[in-house]
Amino acid sequence: MIYGVSRTAQVSHVPHPNQVKKTIASVPGVEKVTHTFSEGGRPIKHYRIQAPDKVYEFTYSGGANIHGDLYFVMDYSGKIFFSQYLLRMHQPPPQEWVDATRPVMKLIEMRLEQECGLTGLSTSVVERCNGVKVN
Repeated sequence: MIYGVSRTAQVSHVPHPNQVKKTIASVPGVEKVTHTFSEGGRPIKHYRIQAPDKVYEFTYSGGANIHGDLYFVMDYSGKIFFSQYLLRMHQPPPQEWVDATRPVMKLIEMRLEQECGLTGLSTSVVERCNGVKVN
């Protein structure tokens, strides 16, 4: 079972990765940001699965309690999805992590909207919580 917080939305474009990294790093509490990029091979055509074509991953942390992963995923149909996660397998993340990271997630979304042209991001995000308390 997977526990934690996920926040997702469909977006219009993938901002330049350097700008995304700079934006995340500017949020109070974030001390470290890393970025990776991967590109798929061929689309999976069986079982109507939409495999990702391009994945931009940003991992951020700060202090002992801020731990987040942010993704822009482009599928083979050209749809682009934004997501942020604080997840753990088999047990919930510590409540201190949820309490510290969730406000950072929201602030990152607001700043990406303002600084990277992702109009409406902060209002279109859908949050899901599994096995954790959020305020």
